[in-house]
Amino acid sequence: MQHRHLTRFNELLAKAVAELDTPRSILLLASRRAGWDLHRDT
Repeated sequence: MQHRHLTRFNELLAKAVAELDTPRSILLLASRRAGWDLHRDT
């Protein structure tokens, strides 16, 4: 039974991640620019 839940979770996660790359996504995916530093630039 646990395996079935994990499989379903993975399916939903894959679908959610795939939808991030569509025009209707509320998030904008972008590449990190060269020289970007998490501590300095945020």
